[in-house]
Amino acid sequence: MRSISITVLFALFACVGLSTAQVKTPQPEPVKIPFDKSLQAVVVKTADWTATKGTAQRIERKDLKSQWKRVGDSFPVAVGRSGLAWGDYDRQPRAAARYKKEGDGNAPAGLFPLVSSFGTAVKPEALESPYTRLDTQIECVNDVRSSHYNKIVNRMQVGNLDWKSSEKMLAAGDQYALG
Repeated sequence: MRSISITVLFALFACVGLSTAQVKTPQPEPVKIPFDKSLQAVVVKTADWTATKGTAQRIERKDLKSQWKRVGDSFPVAVGRSGLAWGDYDRQPRAAARYKKEGDGNAPAGLFPLVSSFGTAVKPEALESPYTRLDTQIECVNDVRSSHYNKIVNRMQVGNLDWKSSEKMLAAGDQYALG
């Protein structure tokens, strides 16, 4: 079975030729998508920067020269409790509506490679990326001073518990059925 690179295009309102509703917030400048070897992607769209809910759509192409095509139906998603803020620091537009800061309640918007996944269920068969099954020891570290910042870790396996705040992933209920 061939390995497929997956990309998340998070909260880009006019990405890869998919039709979108008009948005009154400033749009990121066009950027060259750095995932030129990706064959699959997920596009998450929201109505605007303050929306807390949106839709996700899987897209794929047969090869690197093919056009992107929708796969299956779109599905509802929840984003940050305060909406979105630009968090792709490699490709910052000059006119983003908001910029991500830790603790602001915004989900990061931008272009992000999807290199691993997690969830409460058994790993889906079609998923080729590394998968972490959530249990009571799994936390997402949100302490910017930690060496584990912005990582999902098993607190019993990391050795150095150098953080003061984290999210207990399993405590979020079914919010993380598949993340």
